[in-house]
Amino acid sequence: FRVAFLRGKYDEESPEYQEGYERANEVISSIRMLTLVSGQPGYLARGVALGHGISYEERAGVGTRDLWAQGVGQFSHLRYRGGPSHHNYDHVFRGLGIYYFVAADDRQKERIRGSVADMSNWAHLKNDMVVMHADGKRVSTELIGGWRGLGGSDVPSGGSVMALTGLKISSLITGNEKVKQLYEVWVERLGLRDAEK
Repeated sequence: FRVAFLRGKYDEESPEYQEGYERANEVISSIRMLTLVSGQPGYLARGVALGHGISYEERAGVGTRDLWAQGVGQFSHLRYRGGPSHHNYDHVFRGLGIYYFVAADDRQKERIRGSVADMSNWAHLKNDMVVMHADGKRVSTELIGGWRGLGGSDVPSGGSVMALTGLKISSLITGNEKVKQLYEVWVERLGLRDAEK
């Protein structure tokens, strides 16, 4: 919103606009790193720390220590915290989507599209709305149907609305027909176009 506001108020060459634009680029780059650090594109790390070997959390014996791992490739100098939740995916899809439609220029849109496509392929399509850990073997979170998902009911939960938001944003940004179809399947299944519900 800041970039869109500054673009309207100042010239794009102004220091005010340039500062906001560069901050947006930093955020876009940081999110991209979080989607690539594990070596599994689209697996959204919760955060990173500079260094090799176990983190402070791991040394302290905190119960989530097994979710830390060493980054790979160009990110091998980082430790990353795994275990993304449906909230993590929701916030990143919404944040990138809002920026994409409100303020991004063509170069930023292309960078955002790459992150959104990878996240959607991993979280939406790879395992039918189940986010796996980077190893592809253990469940990190179920976007629809898991914790407070449907619970034996066809009443949409908050989590299912978050998941639908991610699907809609992804389909609009990437144009991926499989994502669009999956969105329609879940809208129908949850009865969101049924006025009586």
